[in-house]
Amino acid sequence: MAFILSVWKNIKKILKNLLQNNNYYYIIINVESIKIKILIK
Repeated sequence: MAFILSVWKNIKKILKNLLQNNNYYYIIINVESIKIKILIK
């Protein structure tokens, strides 16, 4: 599980850098992050 979280954090960081000025995509990333956290719990 910790491995999955670290991979996800890296993906999110990359996406955030690519889409830094695009709030719409940032919201989608946050929603996906919440979904993954729920699935892990």
